[in-house]
Amino acid sequence: MATAPFNPKALVASAWKIIPFFQSRNISATVRLYTKELGFTLGSEEPHFASLFAGPKAASNIYFSLCREESEFRASSAMIALGAEQHEALYAGLLAKREQTQDGGLSESETFKIVQEIRNEEWGFRQFSIADGDGNQLTFFRFLEGSNGEELWGGGEHLH
Repeated sequence: MATAPFNPKALVASAWKIIPFFQSRNISATVRLYTKELGFTLGSEEPHFASLFAGPKAASNIYFSLCREESEFRASSAMIALGAEQHEALYAGLLAKREQTQDGGLSESETFKIVQEIRNEEWGFRQFSIADGDGNQLTFFRFLEGSNGEELWGGGEHLH
């Protein structure tokens, strides 16, 4: 019996999710920031690991592992696509939270910084970026033209 030639493209075409793996210097502070300030949902939390997610079927999932050795710490980054209206509302809300937290006495590990203000990019994205207290960066984007995922999660019905 002849074996089909190895075709990695056909095999990875079944991919349905990607999960970036970030490092954290303090898992509890990371969980508080991502759930309380950024709206993620906690999947699981252990002393050395956390899983946080957003979107339908946890489409945007990030794993965090505790890094105890400062010399081994490496910040990471990921991009998260949002619906057009939600993208704009999230940015406005984070701007307001930034104003509140500057006077709120939160520790640096419990806050975020907007490291790129919202702007349109020549490659067709409208995006902004934040960094958590460890320097991990999330870029939230939407397409300037075409689909912004509404067909996946039902459009604006999830707005609060």
